[in-house]
Amino acid sequence: MIKSIKSTTSKAKTYYSTLSELKVATKNRSIPDLVKKGIVDREGNGFTPGDDDTFYVMFTFVDSGEDQNVFQGDALKLN
Repeated sequence: MIKSIKSTTSKAKTYYSTLSELKVATKNRSIPDLVKKGIVDREGNGFTPGDDDTFYVMFTFVDSGEDQNVFQGDALKLN
């Protein structure tokens, strides 16, 4: 589960989701809008070009009894 996504430009707001929910949302093109949810502060039409914004993401892996080493080296792409 993604336990939290927090932008340094917002005030410690948290968004919770599971990776499987995000996978389905990506496939269905229904990615959650973090601006509408109030997680990320809107800067005009998005983030200011050239500025850096930091997001903190925490994963909680649930022991399924299966080999989870396949996840080593995986990455999360934020658009």
